[in-house]
Amino acid sequence: FIGVGKNNFTNFNYQGIAVWNHNAMDGDLALTSQAGVSYLEQQADLIFNQSTQLIPDQTNLTQGSAQSITQNTSTVKEFGYFAQVEGNYMDRLIGTVGYRFDKSTLNGDPNKYYGFPKASLAANLHNFEFWGDGDGFLKRLKLRAAYGETGSSGAFGSAFTGLNQVSVGGIGGSSINALKGDPNIEPETSSEFEVGFDAGLFNKVNLEVSYYNRNVKDLLLNRALPTSSGFGSETTNLADLKNYGLEVGVTVNPVQDENFIWSSNVNFWFNRSEVTRLDVPAFPQPGAGFGLGLGTFYIEQGQPVTQLAGNVDGVPTQLGNVEPDFQMGFNNNFTIAKQFDVSFLLQWKKGGENLNLSRLLTDLGGTSPDLDTPEGIERNGQPIAAVRFIEPAGYLRLREAAVYYRLPATALEFFGDAVTGVKLGLSGRNIFTITDYSSYDPETSTNGGAGLSSGIEVTPFPSTKQFYFHLNVNF
Repeated sequence: FIGVGKNNFTNFNYQGIAVWNHNAMDGDLALTSQAGVSYLEQQADLIFNQSTQLIPDQTNLTQGSAQSITQNTSTVKEFGYFAQVEGNYMDRLIGTVGYRFDKSTLNGDPNKYYGFPKASLAANLHNFEFWGDGDGFLKRLKLRAAYGETGSSGAFGSAFTGLNQVSVGGIGGSSINALKGDPNIEPETSSEFEVGFDAGLFNKVNLEVSYYNRNVKDLLLNRALPTSSGFGSETTNLADLKNYGLEVGVTVNPVQDENFIWSSNVNFWFNRSEVTRLDVPAFPQPGAGFGLGLGTFYIEQGQPVTQLAGNVDGVPTQLGNVEPDFQMGFNNNFTIAKQFDVSFLLQWKKGGENLNLSRLLTDLGGTSPDLDTPEGIERNGQPIAAVRFIEPAGYLRLREAAVYYRLPATALEFFGDAVTGVKLGLSGRNIFTITDYSSYDPETSTNGGAGLSSGIEVTPFPSTKQFYFHLNVNF
């Protein structure tokens, strides 16, 4: 067959903002007020012509005995108002309050506005008079808190049931789309509260700590429908979701000598999720797995949204969780004798499971290297397929490393005044990985890690190892 397509996309984005900067309290309080409107219109026109049963080597669409033309057009319009006030009192107290109203043709009621507030407050305690001259070990301390809400509408076509073009005996007609529309669909609303602090210790250590609690109301989910309904699936507001987590960052400058500089950064973070409301019975997430027989993401009230479930004695049962216990990053930079720069980044993922269906294929083909070992025999003797292929996916990876050398000033004299600096270097990415995961790469997934797909893989391409040679010349 041969196919020819033509896609036209047009975006109109208009925004008007009025800004007023003014001072109060004899200039100690600086205020910035903003108000405005925004309008976004997206138009798409997709045409695809296909011809099959062609004569060999023919590339003309008219030479096929069976031809089809598909055209999809869509228009999305979004409009909003917003207002915001920012205040800064002597760089001691910094606050923001704001509100916006949005409406969208992607919602069931395209004329209904939804409101989204936000507010934040930060206090630089080291700038207050009671702090003194900062002779102690704690040089800087900032307390901060923030709250905000955002909205996300469904995809085009979720609010209505579309019609597909058909041809029967050369007579054109229409059939109902397999996706059932929901005329009452609303945007899912995410509200997040975050609190934390930033601290500077001994002029060498910077500490950042943040705790967040995010609640998603009226979560938009796609679920499969029974064939008796006449539809295949629907996207609608089905659930509420809670996320919370902790993020910690520490930056240290242990050595700052003339001939040796060392800076180090360590990051730690984790996230937990739970489905707090579900208006329908628990169900496998469509497109995020291969059914309960092999393992899939399973949306269930009271359970994490990242759970992997399988069929155990006819009952959907949690067998794993993609969410790791925690993750850490270790980044170090060294400057030696003002000429060598050395850096590396290690990433550690502790815990979390993957659904390794690559091993299913090698087991079926008889090419798994451990088939004749006790572990392989036990795995293939499991009556529940999903249990066999959900396995730990933690790892330690050298994400990046680099070495650079700067030519000394005496060597640059050879070039005269034409060259002011030369830097040579080698760098690499994804250099090595330490893991017990049996497949290609514990970090890859079938669908690229988007949405509920990370952690499910079927012979994916592993992360590429990349190596570079660098030559920088300054003139």
